[in-house]
Amino acid sequence: MTTRRWRVFSRLRGHMRASFDKRWLLPFGILFASALLALGVFVLGPSYVAADCAGASASDFACYQQRYQGLVRNSGVEAAFDELKDEYGKNGFVRSNCHQLSHVIGRAAAESYGDISTTYGRGDSFCGSGYYHGVMQAVVARIGANRILEEADALCSSELGESQRYSLYHRDCAHGLGHGFMGVLENELFDSLEACDALTDGWE
Repeated sequence: MTTRRWRVFSRLRGHMRASFDKRWLLPFGILFASALLALGVFVLGPSYVAADCAGASASDFACYQQRYQGLVRNSGVEAAFDELKDEYGKNGFVRSNCHQLSHVIGRAAAESYGDISTTYGRGDSFCGSGYYHGVMQAVVARIGANRILEEADALCSSELGESQRYSLYHRDCAHGLGHGFMGVLENELFDSLEACDALTDGWE
């Protein structure tokens, strides 16, 4: 083989080797990235990005709902309320929807923490105690329409304990049950009132 042909052959072989290496690099990279993503999901858990409700989304309740859900899941209830209070002072849309947004925080907290007493212990009565009403909405939704009448009696009195009986917490719990009944009974008012009548505690 002449020297010139040898050089061409060497260059061609080097190019083929580089192409071969690069061909295997892509699937390996994808596999490696997938493994890292899976590790992040299973070890660290899913992360929730708080929505940016500016510009065209400044009057979009769904955007704020997503934002406060994300704040609760990522940073906790206190951080969500810090943000809500800050926005309340400068954002008219948040101010006019503050009670419902605190419902959102309460529902997200109940989904994160589970039981009523723990979730209530992390709460804030800002904007008409909407947080506590939202907690009960989530609790009733988790129980479901088929079982709620069997379990409703015990939810507020036993979960909050005797020391909290007939307190503002208890009142907000009973009020939140009403919201929960409306939710699971598809906003049928008279069915929800019958569910309230089924509670054996006359005060509730």
